[in-house]
Amino acid sequence: MRLLLAISLLSALSTTAYASKARLTALGQDTNGSLYIQDNRNIFLNPARINKLKNHLNFEMGSTTAGTTPNAEGGVVTDFKSSKLGVQFGRLGHAGENIAVANNLVAGNNLIVPQNTFEIIYGTNSGGRDLGFSLLYGNSKSDTGKAANLPDNTASEITLRAGTTLTSGLEIFGYFDVQQKSKHENTTPATSFEYTGSGANLGLGATKRVMNDRFIASGFVTLKQGDIETNSTKTTVDTKTVQVQLTEEIKKTDKVLLFATAGVKYETGKVDFTGPTDFDLSTFSLPFVIGVEAKATSWMDLRASVAQTVLLDNQKTYNGTNEITTENKNSTVVAAGLSLKWEDFTLDGVLTGSTTGVINSTSLISQASLTYSF
Repeated sequence: MRLLLAISLLSALSTTAYASKARLTALGQDTNGSLYIQDNRNIFLNPARINKLKNHLNFEMGSTTAGTTPNAEGGVVTDFKSSKLGVQFGRLGHAGENIAVANNLVAGNNLIVPQNTFEIIYGTNSGGRDLGFSLLYGNSKSDTGKAANLPDNTASEITLRAGTTLTSGLEIFGYFDVQQKSKHENTTPATSFEYTGSGANLGLGATKRVMNDRFIASGFVTLKQGDIETNSTKTTVDTKTVQVQLTEEIKKTDKVLLFATAGVKYETGKVDFTGPTDFDLSTFSLPFVIGVEAKATSWMDLRASVAQTVLLDNQKTYNGTNEITTENKNSTVVAAGLSLKWEDFTLDGVLTGSTTGVINSTSLISQASLTYSF
């Protein structure tokens, strides 16, 4: 409460830099970029977006333990001659997400995710088109030395991304995972686990305003494949996801944004174990999100969203013998957050009561992010 009172006395209205995982979380979006909400973190979805950004620093507060959510990361976007250049430190890439899945699939896995990643984003304009490119790199190693010899861990990843924004308003973007690797070795007991991204690991998406700019149509397709090898077994994971959505701006003024998004998501997957037991998975759902963001005062914005897979949420798993079907399991998520602004600083956070229903005055916000514009 004292913090809010102090900011209300000292704050001065300034241009807000929306650039945080906290804001996207509160609005029911992916923290690595939204297909609709305009946010500085969209450069991690379409790097061409960097051309529209003002110079800023971002600080995402979180755990220093790699693979933990939220994780600590931060970076800068600045002018570079007639172009834009950004550097981000610590962002969790696709390899980290896929390695976490691998650890859950095979009992005993102790794989680490690539740590201390850094990403370089470059944007320019050519012929009236915004272009953007990025490279994410991470390489980690833990060697216990010759005396102990093992356990040892290594992990690495390289991801390339590119995107464009055309004069028509059409955006096209995608990524390709060049390398995903993680290996764990131990002598007592004698074990070895290794994850390797194999085949095509890529994503391709697009978004465009339609129907007199009132609606935004968007879609994204991803392909993922990886091998998990132990001393005597090999498991292959192969997934494909297709998602399309349509977003309506119900109300949009300089003070309020009210939107609703409805979509269709279809995902298929296959887990091929060594031996006769394999798994086939399929999910078909209709995700829906409604959210609002408003300027409560000159120094504070409030936002909230509710998300649910409406009417249809069908998941099937076939293990070679039985088919297990689940339908319409509880998927309702409510999130709320706020921004506190003072001159060139913006502090974003998710309200801790989003999941408990209780506002704790001693711990008002979580997943805090700080942005400084310059």
